[in-house]
This record gives sequence, structure tokens and C-alpha cells, in this order.
Amino acid sequence: MSRPSRIEQRRLERLEGISGLLVSAMQSASILSLRLRQIGRRAPELASWLELANRELAELVDRCDDAHELVKAQLQAEQRLRTATNGGQR
Repeated sequence: MSRPSRIEQRRLERLEGISGLLVSAMQSASILSLRLRQIGRRAPELASWLELANRELAELVDRCDDAHELVKAQLQAEQRLRTATNGGQR
């Protein structure tokens, strides 16, 4: 397969960068959710507020996961297109 053009390479790098940022955001949200649960055990009077925050974090993770799947699908589609365009040759 021929090497991607400079423009294609930059686009692929950006998509991969976005993918990495989304994974990082999901990991950060998971850590934050864990910390909120720890706070809830130590300060039960905050339980209702923390529950709300955890629901919002769960929505954020779901949206990040959806966006990550879209980016992954785009990267796979571009790989298939490059393979088809180059006749599968390396």
C-alpha cells in the first residue's frame, strides 16, 4: 500500500489524537466518579448532590464513548478506502 499523502496523514493523526483524547476523558470521568463515591461514604449528607454528579458523569462517558466509536469507524473506513484505492497492494 502506498504511503498516505501529507494531508491524509495529518487527517489520520488528528483522528487518532481525537480518539486518544476521548479515551483519556472517559478514564478521567471514571476516576472522578470513584472519588465522588469515596466522598459520599465520608459525607452521606452530600449523597443527593453526588448522585446527580455521577449521573452527569455517566452521560458524559456515554457521549465520549459514542464519539470514540464514530472516530474509530471513520479511521476504519479510511483504511478500507485506502486499501481499495490501492488495490490492496503494499
